[in-house]
Amino acid sequence: MENYRGQWENFKGSVRARGPMKRSRKLWMFLSFFNKELIDTIGTETNRYTEQFLCGRELSVRSHARAWKPVTEDEIYVVLGLFLLMGIIQKPTLWSYFTMKRVISTLRFRDIITRDRLELILKYLHFDDNENISTFEGPEILFKIFPVISHLNNKFQELYLPNQDISTDESLTLWKGHLSFKQYPLLKASKFGIKIYELCYSTTGYLWSFLVYTGKDTALDSPLTTADTNKTSAIVLKLVEPLLKHDQTVWMDKSMIGVDLKDQLLHSYLTERKHINKWYMKLFRRLLNTSILNALIIYRDNTGKITDQLSFRIQLIEGLFVKYASAVEHQVPGQHSPDNTVPLLTERHFISKIPPTTKKSRPKKRYVVCLTCSLSNV
Repeated sequence: MENYRGQWENFKGSVRARGPMKRSRKLWMFLSFFNKELIDTIGTETNRYTEQFLCGRELSVRSHARAWKPVTEDEIYVVLGLFLLMGIIQKPTLWSYFTMKRVISTLRFRDIITRDRLELILKYLHFDDNENISTFEGPEILFKIFPVISHLNNKFQELYLPNQDISTDESLTLWKGHLSFKQYPLLKASKFGIKIYELCYSTTGYLWSFLVYTGKDTALDSPLTTADTNKTSAIVLKLVEPLLKHDQTVWMDKSMIGVDLKDQLLHSYLTERKHINKWYMKLFRRLLNTSILNALIIYRDNTGKITDQLSFRIQLIEGLFVKYASAVEHQVPGQHSPDNTVPLLTERHFISKIPPTTKKSRPKKRYVVCLTCSLSNV
C-alpha cells in the first residue's frame, strides 16, 4: 500500500431515473416508493397486531378500541398524507389539529378523518408480525421496522442512478427515550438519537442507500471486506457496493455536502414529531420524509422544472387526499364545537370611549375600548 497511487476514473454515465420512473406526475413518483406492496404489508400487519393485542382483553365501556375495524389501503395513504401535512403545519399536539377553537383550528384535518380513528390507527400501526421474530434473520433490534428499511433501501437504488460525485456521512434522527443503540455524537445538532450512515448524491442530496447503526453488532457483511477491514471502511464499502463499476467518485469530507444538504432540505418539513413514544415510528416518519425529497429530485430531473419543495409537497398531499380520502371515515359536515369564546376574526370592531358608571361619572378620555369585544366579554 505504500507504493499505491490512486487513479481518477473517467465517468461515462449520467444521472437518471431508472425503470418505470420516467413519468412526470408527482403522486405517481411518491407511489413508486410507497407502492401497493409496502402499503399492503403495513395494512396486513397493523390488522394482525390489533387482533393479537385485543385478543382476550376486557375493554372498558368507554374504550375507543371497541370501535376498531380493519384498516384499509385508502386509510394508510391518508394517514401518510396527514403526516406530511403535519410537517408543513406544525402544532404541539395531535389534539391541536382537530380542535374547533377558532384561533388555532385547522378544519382540513376534520374533513379528512376523525381524531378517534386516526388515534386508533396510530396506536396499532405495525410493520411486521411479532410472532416471526424467532425466525427473523436480520438485525433483531430492527425487527419491528425492518420490512420498511429493506423496501425503501431497494427502491431508492432501483429507481435512480446518481451522477459521478457521491458522498457518505452520518445522519442523526433525534431520540431522547431509552434505546440500546442510541448515539451521542458531539458535532451534530441533535445531541442524541438514531445514527444512520448514508450515501447521497452530492449536489442534490438524493438518498441512494443507508445503514442504520445498531452498535457493535451492526451487520456489515460484504464480499469487499475481510476480518481485518476497519469499521469505517466496512461501512463505506457496504454502502457503495451496488455502485461498483459505475465509475462514481466517493467523497468523505465536507467539500461535498450530500448528506448535510439532505438534512437541511428536510429540516423545514419534519414529520417526526417530538412526542412519538416508539423509536421505530419516529424512524419510519423520517424515512417517509426522505422519500418525498427523493421523489422531488427525480421529478426535477425528469421534467426539467425547478419546482420548489413546498409546492411539490402541497400538490402531493392534495393528490393523496383526492385519490384516497373519499373512502375514509371523517367528520360529518355541519358538526362544530360550541366554542364561542372568541368572535370570528372577520367581525368588525368599533373603538368607543369607556361609558360612565355609578362609581365614575367622568372616565378619563384617554381610555377607550372595543364595543364589539366588550359586548362579547372578551
